[in-house]
Amino acid sequence: MLVTGNEKLDETLGLNPSTPKKSMLMVSEFIGRSPSLSGAIRVNPWNIDAEAETMEYALTVPEPEKLGFAESSPVT
Repeated sequence: MLVTGNEKLDETLGLNPSTPKKSMLMVSEFIGRSPSLSGAIRVNPWNIDAEAETMEYALTVPEPEKLGFAESSPVT
């Protein structure tokens, strides 16, 4: 499912609420629900190099792929 966001935040940022959100979510692989967040990028927080690479990837991933991550996320 696609994460739809928050109406107040959309209004504050001047975003159209019907526009698909394309944010990336990076979470620690050690959190208990990490496997259930299929749209998230899991990373070992103790591996600083991997975290930096993951952040760079999240910032540079192509738009169509961002939508793919969002659509695979179970969060609504």
